[in-house]
Amino acid sequence: MRQFVQVEAGVPLQWGLIPYSVRKMAPPHVSFPAGDAEYETVDLAEFGFETYNLVPMPVYDPITENIAILPPVLVGSDWTQVWSITPVSPPEISARTAQKLESDLASIRQQCQELIVATYPAFVQSNVSLGLYNDTYSTQMQADIASAIDESNRCEDILIGGGVPVPNWPVFTAVYPFTHKRHAPYPI
Repeated sequence: MRQFVQVEAGVPLQWGLIPYSVRKMAPPHVSFPAGDAEYETVDLAEFGFETYNLVPMPVYDPITENIAILPPVLVGSDWTQVWSITPVSPPEISARTAQKLESDLASIRQQCQELIVATYPAFVQSNVSLGLYNDTYSTQMQADIASAIDESNRCEDILIGGGVPVPNWPVFTAVYPFTHKRHAPYPI
């Protein structure tokens, strides 16, 4: 989508404006041609709007660097987006590193929980704990959940050690111990 910058006396006031915003900001006596949603046939310079060229966000490290969009600069006859990458203070790096670790640990735990609940919904786990299913099924469920937790713990240990884990989640082979279709678990 085409974007614009509002310029006054050679100084950018607002940038990243979409055509709709330009239409709303233009003087009330100005009309725009129907069917030209991008305003490609309209010269908006007389109203203080110039084309704004977007530049892809540069690669940066979100742990050690901040990134910001600065006011656009005039390159030739086009206003161009400018990015700024600045280093982060050591205490902020420590805080961001800790925050990322917590986020990654939470993600691993969430994946484990989703795997378990997808095979053994809460009502099934509750029924097993109440002894409503046979011992074979209960033993299989406990073994499956334990293997998922073991994999989660392995991945968490790798994360805490500074590595990048590749989870190898177990494949559960549970067969529900129901004898009648109306007792089958809800679809997942």
